[in-house]
Amino acid sequence: MNNAQVAAARKALFGFPDLKVTIGKVNDFEEIIPYLKDDVFTRGAPVKVSVETPPEQITRELNASCAALVADNG
Repeated sequence: MNNAQVAAARKALFGFPDLKVTIGKVNDFEEIIPYLKDDVFTRGAPVKVSVETPPEQITRELNASCAALVADNG
């Protein structure tokens, strides 16, 4: 991920202090997966990021994944 993409992911996480993320390489993508900081096994939907993924898309998709995770486990 480039600096703009990392900043976009951080922007999405800003409103979710009880979450953290894992980032891993899967084929030609990196996957960002949010999880509850107190329970690493409670995870949200992965967000796939390629070199072409616009930062705004990362913020939007990761924000949605985080919001759903909190709603399901809040």
